[in-house]
Amino acid sequence: MSASTFSEKELHEALEAALQPGRFIAFNASFDFIQGLEEVHTRLKAMIGAGESATAALHLETFIAACFEKAEEIDDSSGGLGQLVEDLFCTWVRARQAAEAKAGETVELLLRWMDHDDYGFCHRLEEEVVKVLDGDGLGELAAEARVRFEASAPDDRGPAGYPRRRWTEVLKRTLAAQTDAEEYLALCELTRLASTDCDVLAAIHEGRGNLDEALSWVERGLGLAGREGYSGGAEYELKKRQRNLLLRLGRSKEAIDLAWRDFEKGPHLFAYETLMGLVRFADRDSWHQRAMVVADGSGLESVIDLLVKTRELDRLVARISAATATELEAISHYSSEPAADLLAASHPAPAARVYRALGLRVVNAKKSKYYYAALAHLERARECYLASGREDLWRELVADVRLRHGRKTSFMPGFERVAEGGPAVDHEPSMLERARSRWPKLRER
Repeated sequence: MSASTFSEKELHEALEAALQPGRFIAFNASFDFIQGLEEVHTRLKAMIGAGESATAALHLETFIAACFEKAEEIDDSSGGLGQLVEDLFCTWVRARQAAEAKAGETVELLLRWMDHDDYGFCHRLEEEVVKVLDGDGLGELAAEARVRFEASAPDDRGPAGYPRRRWTEVLKRTLAAQTDAEEYLALCELTRLASTDCDVLAAIHEGRGNLDEALSWVERGLGLAGREGYSGGAEYELKKRQRNLLLRLGRSKEAIDLAWRDFEKGPHLFAYETLMGLVRFADRDSWHQRAMVVADGSGLESVIDLLVKTRELDRLVARISAATATELEAISHYSSEPAADLLAASHPAPAARVYRALGLRVVNAKKSKYYYAALAHLERARECYLASGREDLWRELVADVRLRHGRKTSFMPGFERVAEGGPAVDHEPSMLERARSRWPKLRER
């Protein structure tokens, strides 16, 4: 017997210990709880590689059923248990296929679970399952989905039309996995062709080497995306595919032109990096200068990341110096702090303005949990004001804070310490305090 083997008795004992039946798992304890279940899952996956696929499949069925039993005894706001169940289904499919189980039976069992899911664990399960089903399994799922699609009432865009929408999506996912462009298009003609469908059809034709056909579907999809008004994700994927197809077709100039137009519409860092990834190395300087001209005419909030990344210090200084205090406070902490850090040593005056904004945006918003971060920023503002010879501006800031925020008792003692030239904190921050300081950055990304 191999080390990876789970007897039925051992499995039950492991699940009993991991699932803790009868005990409610609070949100804060859910991560460790899921980790315990993952250890059982890992051992079951090892059984497949050890030639014990049939037994692993049976154990996985017990595991999945046990997770459904646990569903009302956990706060799964994080979605951890739902994600685990989705992974278990995929492992179960792999196990049955490795055991050479009948594909039709696998699909039948899978659909039963999907039909009797009271907890949403199987919602859109087909999106992941089609990635692991083999050819026979995909064929069986396509056949079953088509039967259900044809038996459903026409889509009235309301609750009665849900079954038609549901099985349309399952069938589309399956046909896409089968790379069956003809059947996929026929289904779209029966329902509705969307920009996302055009991307799927383009991907299928690209995979077949039909690049011109793929490009025509991309262009059709972009036309639909412009009319749909809600397809930002689809439009992004279509544009990315369009550029790649143009490059593969030897039409790099067109790809660059498209990237340039996108940058002109929204001159942010990602659009800039996309453009620079397309132009020749020898031409990058001239394209960079063109991009900076566009950036000069755009709002600071949209281009600050770009100016920091490209180290356009003169432009960054000019834009910060010209911005109002309100404009600086409106910029994301994630974007403005790197700008201030970049400028602090060489251009302390504009850096002071940004640190000031970083501190006051927290205090003005009354985010008391983050006053410690505001104090740290105001301490940096003080250092930069003094380094630039503008102690008068620091005194003005101190007076303004005392006037407007003097009643904030959880903030003012620390601020008075900073105002008198002391540190933002009167002790070395604990590990917990250092950990908390990360959250403002993460929340505002």
